[in-house]
Amino acid sequence: MQQTADVGQFCVGCGAPTGMPGHPAAPRSRPAIWRRPEIIAYAASVALISLLTAITVISGRSGGPATRATPALQATSARWTYTTGSYVDTRPAVAGGTVYAGSDDGTVYALDAATGGLRWAYTAGDSVSDPAVAGGTVYVGSLDFKVYALDAATGGLRWVYTTGSYVLSSPAVAGGTVYAGSDDGKVYALDAATGRLRWAYTTGDVVESSPAVAGGSVYVGGHHGKVYALDAATGRLRWAYTAADMADSSPAVAGGTVYVSGGNGRVYALDAATGRLRWAYAAGGSVSDPAVAGSTVYVGGHNGRVYALDAATGRLRWTYTTGDMVDWCPAVAGGTVYAGSHYGKVYALDAATGRLRWVYTTGIMPDSGPAVAGGTVYVGSEDNKVYALNARS
Repeated sequence: MQQTADVGQFCVGCGAPTGMPGHPAAPRSRPAIWRRPEIIAYAASVALISLLTAITVISGRSGGPATRATPALQATSARWTYTTGSYVDTRPAVAGGTVYAGSDDGTVYALDAATGGLRWAYTAGDSVSDPAVAGGTVYVGSLDFKVYALDAATGGLRWVYTTGSYVLSSPAVAGGTVYAGSDDGKVYALDAATGRLRWAYTTGDVVESSPAVAGGSVYVGGHHGKVYALDAATGRLRWAYTAADMADSSPAVAGGTVYVSGGNGRVYALDAATGRLRWAYAAGGSVSDPAVAGSTVYVGGHNGRVYALDAATGRLRWTYTTGDMVDWCPAVAGGTVYAGSHYGKVYALDAATGRLRWVYTTGIMPDSGPAVAGGTVYVGSEDNKVYALNARS
């Protein structure tokens, strides 16, 4: 599930196909990060951006020729909700009829995808990353410095590996190896079956980006603005590209191109083999991790918009204005883009035109990006719930 290819629909973090399990959300947007002192000052700017965005939308100044604004809302319905012990701050992963999601109290939940019934729960030492599922195992990182491997059917602990700092990076799994970044500045490659260290690459940077694996390379971003391409087998550096500001975005890889977002509001397209810049698009304000489907790149913005960009040229195809921040990477499935906004709404947009298909309001802000499987949209929220929504209105 975590493996990537060079065609089709891809989301960030694990580099997995969108609508498939295990895509990681943008770690810098998760509430657990706010425990770190250097992020606290960010809260005031986020609140100001949100206020200005709301004023802009209300006044009618948002958007341009390619912008669609929110019309009268058309609702979908929830198939079920499950109440957890704390707010759900991870993107769910769906595999084998089970939904896996983590809450801020460090618990990983396995829920029946059809009914929401609890199958098992495992509590790690602290908040966990987005789960990744592969080969009958659930992999998560944690703020307790560890990577956990859990039996997907029972929740039993298979192994645990301790790094030097927080593991906010959601693991990526490919070729029997688990790849994860840590705030200790390293990217780790672990044996998927045993947790044994295969290699570790030191970036000298905080690595909260979730890796993407494609074509024998591991792609990951650093907090201080670099994107790294590492040999998947050895950890040897193949190339590094310096973007402006943070590159905490989790890359998406498709068609020989690596797509990554910077903290400066730009979306970058890099040649996967060389790291050469193909194009950059300035969205303005921070943008989410990118999702790639077919020939289009989709990102959400703190300015309250969802963007659709031509994957080959970076040309803007359309934007949709939600009215509040879109922090998390969209999911794309069946010709629809699903995006969660900061204050409690999940939007379904036509992937080709940006037209609103439906919107659903959760109890409070969705705390993760959505995942789509089997005609259902799964999303976590700060009201301590996992929601299963009908993909069609």
